[in-house]
Amino acid sequence: EAAVALLEADTFLAAVGINASSLLTIKEVAGAEVPEGGGGRAVLGFGVGDEAVITDLVKAPGWNGLRCTVVGPFSGGRYPVCLRHAGVVKNMRVRLENLVRADGGLR
Repeated sequence: EAAVALLEADTFLAAVGINASSLLTIKEVAGAEVPEGGGGRAVLGFGVGDEAVITDLVKAPGWNGLRCTVVGPFSGGRYPVCLRHAGVVKNMRVRLENLVRADGGLR
């Protein structure tokens, strides 16, 4: 029964384009922030205004390691971010697995 549920979860994640290896473990979630009125659910991901660092981009490796700001809600499998570096302002959409918190906290 548990094996079937796990298989169904993996199938669902693949169908919505989520890489299961990028999900947090229960231990990581236990330390996540729970906002007031959040219904006891841990908040994962990024909010508008959060600072992040871009990582592991394959098609645009020159952006890796640079800081950006989340400028909108998660949509279509990506976060809209604004990157400012060396006088260049670049708006782009980045997958969760390619962002890490600038402060080193959980995604």
